Amino acid sequence: MKESKVIFISLFLSFLFFISLFSQNSFAVSQKGGWEQVYAGYRRTCVVKDSTISCVGRNAYGENLNKRFDKKIKQVALGGDHTCILDEDGVWCFGRNDEGQINVPSNLINPRQVIAGQFYTCVLDDEGVKCWGDNQKGQNDIPLNLLNPRQVVAGKNHICALDEEGVKCWGENSYGKTSVPSNLSNPRRLVAGYGHTCAIDDGGVKCWGYNKYGQTEIPSNLLNPREVIVGDYYTCVLDDEGVKCWGYNRDGQTEVPSNLLNPRQISAGEFHTCALDEEGVKCWGENTYGQTDISLVLVNPYQVALGEFHTCVLDDEGVKCWGKNDEGQTSVPSNLLNPRQITAGASHTCAIYEQGVKCWGYNGYGQTDVPSNLLNPRQITVGYGHTCTLDEQGVKCWGYNMYGQTKVPSNLLNPRQISSGAAHNCAIDDEGVKCWGYNGYGQTDVPSNLLNPHEVIVGGYHTCALDDEGVKCWGFNSDGQTDVSSNLLNPRQISAGEFHTCALDDEGVKCWGYNRSGQNDVPSNLVNPRKISVGRNHTCALDDEGVKCWGENFDGQANVPPSIISKKVSLLDFLRPFSHLFNFY
Repeated sequence: MKESKVIFISLFLSFLFFISLFSQNSFAVSQKGGWEQVYAGYRRTCVVKDSTISCVGRNAYGENLNKRFDKKIKQVALGGDHTCILDEDGVWCFGRNDEGQINVPSNLINPRQVIAGQFYTCVLDDEGVKCWGDNQKGQNDIPLNLLNPRQVVAGKNHICALDEEGVKCWGENSYGKTSVPSNLSNPRRLVAGYGHTCAIDDGGVKCWGYNKYGQTEIPSNLLNPREVIVGDYYTCVLDDEGVKCWGYNRDGQTEVPSNLLNPRQISAGEFHTCALDEEGVKCWGENTYGQTDISLVLVNPYQVALGEFHTCVLDDEGVKCWGKNDEGQTSVPSNLLNPRQITAGASHTCAIYEQGVKCWGYNGYGQTDVPSNLLNPRQITVGYGHTCTLDEQGVKCWGYNMYGQTKVPSNLLNPRQISSGAAHNCAIDDEGVKCWGYNGYGQTDVPSNLLNPHEVIVGGYHTCALDDEGVKCWGFNSDGQTDVSSNLLNPRQISAGEFHTCALDDEGVKCWGYNRSGQNDVPSNLVNPRKISVGRNHTCALDDEGVKCWGENFDGQANVPPSIISKKVSLLDFLRPFSHLFNFY
C-alpha cells in the first residue's frame, strides 16, 4: 500500500512537471510588484502592470479596481469618485455616475488619451477632444479653435489642451487657472489641478492660478525638469536630481522621501504624492484611506486571516500583514521558510512553515512561545491570548489559561480540525464537536442535533458548525450573531468574529449579527468568492480578483494592498488540492 502511494506520487509529480512546462504565471514580479505605472488621485492610488490594475484608498462607489483586463492597459484616469481605463480595446469607466461621467460614448475613434475631472470625463481621439458628464462650469464645451490637439489634461472643473498653436484652457476660471500666460515658449507638457495649472516649455516650468500656498512659484533650483504634477494646492517636478515639491504641506505631501532611487514617474492626488523608482512604488502624504499604503503587493493570494485589528494574507511570495501593529503583530519574521498556513488573533499572529510553527506579536501570556514538542503540525489557530495547534499527536495549546482554554480534553478521538475564540476552543473528532474553555454564554455547550459536522468555527463568545443540514450556531447572541441567515443556499464555509458571523454559499457571501462598522455589508463587486475570513469588526473575502475587505478600518486593516492575479494555471495551483499527500502545505 505504501509502495503504491509512492508510485502514485512519483507519477503525479511527473505529470505536474509536464504541465508546468506549458502553464506559467502571467507575471514575473519582484517583491514590489514590478509595477509599470502609478496614478494618484482623489484619496486613492492605482498601480498598473500589463493588463492588471490594482488600487488602494477610498472606494465609496466601487472606483477602486483590482482587475485584470483582456488587453494591455495604456493609461488610467482618476476622477473625483470614478476611474477610467484606456486599453487596446478602448475606454472603460467605473464608479460614481450621478452625472453620467462613466457613460462612455459609442462614437470614440481610436482614443489615445483619457482624463477625468471631479464629475466629468474626456477623451482625445482621432477627431479631437470629446467630454461627457458634469458640465456646470462649461468643461464639456470644447473650444472650436482646437488645432490637432496632442495632449489634454483635467483639473477639478477645468480642462487644458496642447495643440499646434500652444495651450488652450476652458471651464471654471476662478483664480485665473484657465488664463494661459502669453510667455509660454514651445510648451510640451501640461498638468491641471484643483486651482492651478502648469506647463513645461523651453524655459522650464511655468504655473498659473491659485497661489495661496506658493504652489505657482517655481523654485530656482530645477535642473532639466521633465515631468510636472499638481495636487490640490501643491506642485512637484521630476528633474535630473530627482523629485522636488512645494506648496501646501499639511499632510507631508511635499516632503519627498530620501530613499527614492532613480525615480522615473511621479503622480499627485489631492494631498498625497507617489513616485515609481527602481525599487517600486513609494507614496507619501495624507493616508486617511490608506492611499499611501502601497509598499505591499499581493501576488496570487490564496489564504487570508483576520485578527482583531489586523489582516494577514498568504500568497505566492509568503506572509504579508497590515493594520494595527502596536505589538508587532504585522511585523512578519524574515526567516519564515515556505509558510503554508496563517492565523491571526487579537494582537499576535502565527504561521505553519517548513520548520514548524512560528508566532509573533504580543506575548504577555506566552502565546507566541511555541512548544518544542510539536510533531508535524498541520493546523494552527489563535484566540485573544492563547494559541493551539493540531499535530500528529493531537491538539496542543499554550498561553492564557484563566478559563482552561489551554487544557485540552483527554477524550479527543482523532481530532481533524480546531478553532479558537476569545477564551474557548472547539475541535471536530471522530465523535463530533467538542469544546472547552470559557462557557459564560453556553458557547462550549455543543448542541445534540449536529449531523455529521465537517467544520467548526469559534467567534468571540459564540460557536458555529457546518454540518449536513447547514449552519448551526450557539452561545452569546447579543447582536443576532447566532441567528443563522435563513437564505443560505448550500453553505460550504463559515467564519465568525466577535459579534458577527459570515457564510459562503452558492450565491456568495452572507453575513449576520453586529453591523455598526458595516462588516456585514458584503460588497457587490465580489467575483466568484471562494474563501472568507472574519475579524473583530471587519470581514475579508478571497475572490478571482484577489482579496477584498470591508467593515471597521481605523487601523487600515481593511485597506487591501494592490494585487497581481495570474489567471493561468501554475504548478502550485495543481499541488494545493493534494497537499495532504506531501506534507509541505
